[in-house]
Amino acid sequence: MNSKKILLLAVTVSLIATACGQRESAQPNVDGEQPKKEAAPQPITLSFLNSHQDVPWAAMAKQLTEKKFPHITLNVVQATTKKEETLAALLTAGQQFDLIYAPLGELYTNKELRVYTDLNPLMKKHGFDTTRFVPGVMETLKSYGDNGDIPVFPFVLNNHALFYNKALFDKFAVPYPKDGMNWDDVYEIAKKMTRHTDGIQYKGFNFNELNIVYKNQLGQTFVDYKTLKGSVNTDPWKRWMDLHASFFNIPGNESAGAYSEQNQFLKEQILAMRTGPNLFNLNNTTLEAAVQSGLDFDLVTYPTIKGTPSNNQMNSPILGIAPTSKQQDAAFQVLAYWLSDEVQTLRAKAGYIPVVKNEDAKKVYAGDLTYAKGKNLEALFKDSVGTPVTAGKYDGKARAIANEALRAIMTGKKDTNTALREADEEINKYIEAELKK
Repeated sequence: MNSKKILLLAVTVSLIATACGQRESAQPNVDGEQPKKEAAPQPITLSFLNSHQDVPWAAMAKQLTEKKFPHITLNVVQATTKKEETLAALLTAGQQFDLIYAPLGELYTNKELRVYTDLNPLMKKHGFDTTRFVPGVMETLKSYGDNGDIPVFPFVLNNHALFYNKALFDKFAVPYPKDGMNWDDVYEIAKKMTRHTDGIQYKGFNFNELNIVYKNQLGQTFVDYKTLKGSVNTDPWKRWMDLHASFFNIPGNESAGAYSEQNQFLKEQILAMRTGPNLFNLNNTTLEAAVQSGLDFDLVTYPTIKGTPSNNQMNSPILGIAPTSKQQDAAFQVLAYWLSDEVQTLRAKAGYIPVVKNEDAKKVYAGDLTYAKGKNLEALFKDSVGTPVTAGKYDGKARAIANEALRAIMTGKKDTNTALREADEEINKYIEAELKK
């Protein structure tokens, strides 16, 4: 058979096969009906209100969501502290939202605005697996509701650790801090590291006050919601305040003012140890800049209170769905995607602690941050979420008042008994004023 015949035979077989395929595909099914193709999802737009400072996440959320769900357009609206751009002002102006992202401090204010729907029915409908959350998270979420409802989900955890300047410890020949220390251990090290040398006052330890007040390591209430009275003038709070304020009684380690720890640790580099917000963050370049300017650091686990189990309160930005949303199913699918292993791993690589149990995310934690290589990152994952304390709509202001009390004690302006008594009085006056509105 010559080559022309072979070519003609091949083409003929191909045409016959194609025709047969077309006839077979056109055949009805056994019920006499043509097979139906699954309808493509209808295009929808979800309005995403970002009331958090994490503006880069909002942009990333839009990109990830629209890639994952091509039929969804995520319209991002950024709230600010400007009076006309707060969530309340935007709602008053008639704006409607499907998804709302906010700092934890806005939880009860937002609940008063009734911007959160109960997530329980949507969780059940879409088979959301709550066992993926790290221990303590679900119990905390339940405490945010009023009658068993779950108004929000967490997004990432703000875990704590003790960061230290290795160069200063080397300079003064003091052993590095280690995992598993308690506050008494830190105090003794702070005394050794606080010294005046070569015209420079080096300080042993400092912390972000408001951040550790939110952490509330002893798990104490700020308000008694049965009596609607302040509850910070107690022995446990006195113990907690005295413990943290004691560091600033070390000669040479006096407080340099509110929120001074990052400046001392990162810029001046005169601070041996600090704690507060987690410094690993792709969007926060302060630690990276400090490393570039010579900071040699590492970290160990957050100190415990001697003889007392830690009852750290969860601190996380929160995600919710508006009850007015006409696209709650789609909104929940997006929310669930943001809590998926895929997205949580992406966030972990950028320095955010995942809220889900995922070993892969843990392994790649801070992988996008070159200055985190070789550091004791495991310390951050040892910071656990404790049993939630009773909280409510007055806690935001009450925490701020407790923070001011701590600051007054730290700076020597008030003794502990006076500061806590006056704090309770101020909380009571605030609640009384709110009840009259």
